[in-house]
Amino acid sequence: MNTIDPSPTLSRLSIVSIFASLLLLPLATALHAAPLASWTVVSGSIVDGDTDHPSFGAGSSAIKAEFDTPVSLAIGDTLTLSGQVTFVFSGNGADGGFRWGLFNSNASNNDNGWSGYITGNKYGSTGTVPFYEKDAGSGGWNSTSTEGYSQVPAGDITDGGGRSNYALSSGTYALTFSLERQSNGILVNWSLKKTEGNYSLVGSWLDTTPVVTSINRIVFQTTSGFGQTSATFSNLDLTKTSNVPEPGAVAFLTGVGALLVVGVLRVRSCANAHRKISY
Repeated sequence: MNTIDPSPTLSRLSIVSIFASLLLLPLATALHAAPLASWTVVSGSIVDGDTDHPSFGAGSSAIKAEFDTPVSLAIGDTLTLSGQVTFVFSGNGADGGFRWGLFNSNASNNDNGWSGYITGNKYGSTGTVPFYEKDAGSGGWNSTSTEGYSQVPAGDITDGGGRSNYALSSGTYALTFSLERQSNGILVNWSLKKTEGNYSLVGSWLDTTPVVTSINRIVFQTTSGFGQTSATFSNLDLTKTSNVPEPGAVAFLTGVGALLVVGVLRVRSCANAHRKISY
């Protein structure tokens, strides 16, 4: 009878499985998140502008976050702005009085000549949420009637609260604004949902001829007729996800996989050399 001393061996299938798993790791979604904690006043005044929870008082206000190196979007990338905003009103907030968006400043040293997208809490006459695209032009980003802006009716809004003309009421709202680079353009998605209640503004639009593929400005605005007593933001964050493997990650993990396979083969060779067989 043969007696074989058990040794740590791996089959060829196991080795191939380990190596394949390592190669697939960089294909997983890469995640890059950054809290937004530096804001510049465009109009009005803000409190806590050096945090991720700036706040407006009453009246017209606008702020922007700016970064020197634009965040570029390759095919498969998604850039998402997210956070919350808490409004306090004496009544209801005016329809269309709150706006948020993503832009590229096109190296402008002021608020004019930007390209990008902006939306607001407005219910359009066509039964959709008006969404605006700005294609450069000399106008400022904070007025959708200036040169370069065009309105794109898209999305839908649902509000079971019975508020007139879909205006906002006091409370906390979760907001998002995302750009997903696809082979046929940029898919823009946005939302404003009350955390306690049934207010839900949701929009989506595929821009087949995008004017921007990189972003370096984030904006928030309340217009003069919005009517808020205060607007306080929280947990503001910009996240980029990608389904495209980064070359450095592929090279590193491929090297690690090769070393692991060599190590496994050596263990197997040693195990075979020390295998004890008795008769």
